[in-house]
Amino acid sequence: MASQIPDDDWPGVTYNGLDVFDTIYESEVMAQAEALAREKGNYSVQECYLGYDPQADRFIMGFDSWDLSASLDDEDSSYQEKLARVVYITCPEGSANPKVSGAETIASGSLMYGKGGGYEDLHKKYPKLIDLRLD
Repeated sequence: MASQIPDDDWPGVTYNGLDVFDTIYESEVMAQAEALAREKGNYSVQECYLGYDPQADRFIMGFDSWDLSASLDDEDSSYQEKLARVVYITCPEGSANPKVSGAETIASGSLMYGKGGGYEDLHKKYPKLIDLRLD
């Protein structure tokens, strides 16, 4: 039976002795990350990735983003712009208080997963990236 609480199945990943799931997902940084991911405009976002970049000592959270300003009734088949956005999260000096340190569009015209998606681009840009959560 699947757990109702997501972190019950989390594999116990820690960062400087802190539980990664609790440190990132159970803090105010989630709301900050979502706000920054949708910063580009009238976008809906869905968190779908978490990785760790050991070279920069930061976490990278990925979001699928959809433009909500276009009507679903538009005749144009590309009525919604799709983006894969990433937000950078640091834990200064290993603290339990993660900080959002920036965001960027990693793939335009596609979402995080799939051919030409942000996941591929992310791993090209950060070749030592460690996948922690793929949704």
